[in-house]
Amino acid sequence: MKLLTLIRHAKSEQDTDDSDFDRVLTEKGVEDAYKMGEHIAKHLPKPDLIISSPAERAAHTAEIIAEQIGYDEDEIEFVDEIYLCSTTEFLEVLMEQNVKTKHIFLVAHNPGLTNLANLLTNSNIDNMPTCSVAHLELDFHKWDDIEAETGRVLEFFTLRTI
Repeated sequence: MKLLTLIRHAKSEQDTDDSDFDRVLTEKGVEDAYKMGEHIAKHLPKPDLIISSPAERAAHTAEIIAEQIGYDEDEIEFVDEIYLCSTTEFLEVLMEQNVKTKHIFLVAHNPGLTNLANLLTNSNIDNMPTCSVAHLELDFHKWDDIEAETGRVLEFFTLRTI
């Protein structure tokens, strides 16, 4: 069994001259990331690995959550391929992970995260809002065995439900 925790980045600036990649978290987004990080620290097991999109809003969310759960921020893996990627690209990144890694936090973007959660669990999550979390249990032993419908949602929470 493996655990995969999908985390959508916190709320980011919409009206900005920055590129999409460089959009920063709003003040509320920063507060929300701290709040969600505190909740995660109390309710989920600590990950062996945090993988994040390198986009500013996702990276900052990952760093805040890492701080809240006591995970070394220098150990976060920023993976270019998961910036606005498809489910296939998410799966390719996950398949490359070490068999000894039992629990991964994946911090990224929609619609990819929602699609990945639904693919892996045959769920019907309509949308993962900003700073939401889908905690999945996956029924395989090696990451390269990941495929559709191999898991189930253990927990799904949003800022409104915590």
